[in-house]
Amino acid sequence: MTDVVVAGGVFREVFIVQGQTSQRLGGSGLTAAIAASRLGAQTALVTTVGADDADEAVAALREAGVETDWISIEPGASGIFLFEDIVDASAPRPLFRPAESVPVEPQGIPEAAVKLAFGMPQADPLSWLGDSDQAMLIWDRQGWLSRSRSSEDARHRPEHRRVFVANWGEFLDEFGPGLAAEMLAGAGVPGFETTIVKAGPWGVTVVDSGAPRGIPAFYVESSNAISSGDTFAGALAASLAAGQGPDEAALQGAAAAAVALQSGTGPLSADSPQAIVNLLANAHRGYVDPTKLAGIKVGLEPVHGPGSELLGRVARQVVEHLGLTVAGPERAEIKLSLNDSIVSFPRQLIDQVRQKIGVEEPG
Repeated sequence: MTDVVVAGGVFREVFIVQGQTSQRLGGSGLTAAIAASRLGAQTALVTTVGADDADEAVAALREAGVETDWISIEPGASGIFLFEDIVDASAPRPLFRPAESVPVEPQGIPEAAVKLAFGMPQADPLSWLGDSDQAMLIWDRQGWLSRSRSSEDARHRPEHRRVFVANWGEFLDEFGPGLAAEMLAGAGVPGFETTIVKAGPWGVTVVDSGAPRGIPAFYVESSNAISSGDTFAGALAASLAAGQGPDEAALQGAAAAAVALQSGTGPLSADSPQAIVNLLANAHRGYVDPTKLAGIKVGLEPVHGPGSELLGRVARQVVEHLGLTVAGPERAEIKLSLNDSIVSFPRQLIDQVRQKIGVEEPG
């Protein structure tokens, strides 16, 4: 039996940074399927891909060991993500131009231990997975990309166990700060046996019938976070399919995401599993409760000169993306100068927040 079936998109990712353009094939479905396969799970991908990109996508998937029999090839090009920022790629302004078509109704999708579905703009990937109740379902919400920004459809699926996955911003968007905090302190999202909330450099919170647990983030340097969340989901699925519990699987996902962050090149490579082992053995890591972040007010000392306005705007995006609040200098608990490059600014901010809150180190 197949270990993991992934339902998600394949897109062309285009980056424009400081006037330089680069591109690669990616998307949640492709990235997660490759991650699951690299980590030992027999994996199949259910998706659509434009004919212009089909050969490249199928070759990359097969090289990683992913089954490609359930990929629908449609005329034209795949959808495009455009990540454009003339200062730094770590705080992109995304533009999504989706493909016009969606997969035909899949036939004969294999039974699997774990089904992983991503929210998509035009399609309902949950409908691609059939109605078997023998599998575990992982629903990765995908924020603004998801046609449905509600967990309602996934919570009524027939699978015997359901896992809700979202980043902290998506979690707040769906439930609001008050209810989100209650869910993290209680039993998680109703209708899901396990809730997993990612908070980037602050770590991952796992909630089920037991007490909430904090899974530490790995401290790695990166200038591009694109695809790390999809890598997390693929590694999570592979670990759960192998019989690991949610805590162990989330830790494996966090390590895989950190390796993806370090490489900055998209899906995991053949060398990534060993890099994950090394990271788990040697990396410095810690956890911050994301519910403590909203009250931290950050003041940004402005800079002057060419590009100063854009630099300030990107800095505000970084602060808000990390779950913090931008405040005037007189109200700020943390004050930072933007005279240094925007690449080092997030690291300075993260370090000061950890110092202020007190990071919970793993035992």
